[in-house]
Amino acid sequence: ALIRKGHGTTAMSSGTLDIAGPDKFLPLDSWDDVPHVAERLKEILRTNPLHPYSIVAGGRNGIHSLCAHMSESFDFLATQIPQLQMKGSYEKNAAFPSVLGTVKFSSMAPNSLYYGNLLEMQGAEILLVGISGLMLFQPRICRQTLARHSSLHAPKAIERVEIVEMTIPQFLNALPSAPFEIARHFDSPRTAEHFAEVLNNKIPGGISHVALPPVLGLENYAEIYDIFSRRIKAHIFELISPNFSVPGYRLQQALDAALTKHNIHILNGEVVDAKREGPKVRNLIFRDWKTERTAAAKRYVLATGKFSAGGLGSDGFPFEPVFRLPVFSRDIRVDNRFIQDLLSWNVEKEQLFLSCGIHIDKQLRPVDASGEVVYENLFAAGSIIGEYDYVADKCGFGVAVLTGFLAGQQAALAKGAE
Repeated sequence: ALIRKGHGTTAMSSGTLDIAGPDKFLPLDSWDDVPHVAERLKEILRTNPLHPYSIVAGGRNGIHSLCAHMSESFDFLATQIPQLQMKGSYEKNAAFPSVLGTVKFSSMAPNSLYYGNLLEMQGAEILLVGISGLMLFQPRICRQTLARHSSLHAPKAIERVEIVEMTIPQFLNALPSAPFEIARHFDSPRTAEHFAEVLNNKIPGGISHVALPPVLGLENYAEIYDIFSRRIKAHIFELISPNFSVPGYRLQQALDAALTKHNIHILNGEVVDAKREGPKVRNLIFRDWKTERTAAAKRYVLATGKFSAGGLGSDGFPFEPVFRLPVFSRDIRVDNRFIQDLLSWNVEKEQLFLSCGIHIDKQLRPVDASGEVVYENLFAAGSIIGEYDYVADKCGFGVAVLTGFLAGQQAALAKGAE
């Protein structure tokens, strides 16, 4: 069973899966210099022995083991969410343009996003499609930023950017419209067919790619993207959105569908305490909107995230609220330090609070300050694990998918927890 108090940060994400993006990508750097994932993984293993990747790899020389685990976990994920038609590879980085005209490096994405990969374009002529009244997307700003970004890197991925503005009559009297409203509107195949036909007739000559904001369906994404792909006489893709995006919601829904398919129950509630007996967790106390309930299992996986998801709390000091596990950052215990001490006013400096989390052993079990396993039947996955900055390292989903897959395996195979 899965106990959760609501959708986590997956639903708020861009919907792309980043494993290990470039440490830096500066103006005038070549697209050809974007490092492969394995190169970045080697660098992480060399420079950060406490990174979750380093723990899974067993040290700086474990790159082959890490890559094998990465391949297995991402292949498994792709088979569980076939409706998203994931494209890409755990081996390479891709460069996806956003609604702001900026670029995000990731490794895998649904096909509607992946076909916007700038690393696979050269001299592309792109048509940006604006939708009157749509919030969070200004085509002219996007064009200016995207064209400038492309001009700074060789080989030149984009040669020309045009704009066309579309209207949706049903939304003319309800402006502005949220992306989710437009996406839900496009869930109707008939609506999508009509919009795509009108758009196709407005495409200027020479256009090779058509870029839309991420609104091509909410619940009926696969069919709607297929309709647009057949109707539009150019390669069509969705721009990514930084957060609270439709693709992030689609990813969450696809994961929920996979849980349902495998008869995994989802219990809605907030875990408020854990009952322990010696080196084992016996049961959990969780509260739903009615009352408190108890859930018992042989083994548990802690995947509660960091501060934004509630996996770490702060009452002046950072803390892990369920199992009272010690919290670390840069190998220093920080649950006895003011949260302000982990912040820097200089945005270019390291922000220690972003790397706050628990320590784990190679079996992904939480450990204390001396490296001893705290509970033998408890495992951890995702960003609750500390010692990495998912923003700077560009590895948020990489850690989540890898450790989630392995923690599930460890919990299923553990003998000492029977």
